Formats: sequence, C-alpha cells, structure tokens
Amino acid sequence: MTIAPHNPNAGVNTAASLHLCAGIENLEVLEHMSRDVDWGEEIVDYDWEVEDGAIEVPDKPGLGVEFDPEAARDHPGESKDSHSLFDAEGALKRP
Repeated sequence: MTIAPHNPNAGVNTAASLHLCAGIENLEVLEHMSRDVDWGEEIVDYDWEVEDGAIEVPDKPGLGVEFDPEAARDHPGESKDSHSLFDAEGALKRP
C-alpha cells in the first residue's frame, strides 16, 4: 500500500512534509501548495522548485527554511471556520 500525505499549506509546512516523506519507502506523492500567497516568500525563505514532479529535500539546518516572524506580523491572516468538524467550544458539530 502506498501513502500520499495531505499538505494544504506552503512554506514551513511543506519543508516539514518533505523531510517526513524522505523517510517513507512506500510514498506515492506529497500533495502540497506551491506559492499559495503572493507574500509567502517574505515570511519563509525557501529555495526549492518543483522539477519533473519532484522537490529536493532542503539540506540547510533544521527544516531547511528560514522563518521571519517580523514579516509574518505584516500578514496576520483571518480567523474563519473553514469546514471545521468542531464548534467554538471544541465540541463535535452534529448535522
């Protein structure tokens, strides 16, 4: 049986997923978002590119990317309920 991890984010999440997938013998594919927002590279410095359907695992220390918390403050994001199974109190939503 093969495995295909779901990675709906870019940047740090993709770096972590690449390292995880490097150790999975039966990896089928890594789902990922590539450059999901215009300002993503301001926050996370990563230099990988998809070539022939593959990305090389970063070889820099840690996950292989640099995170800039100051730049992240310029893009605080929005809180929203996007397909959550849980309500605001953490209880499972019932149909």
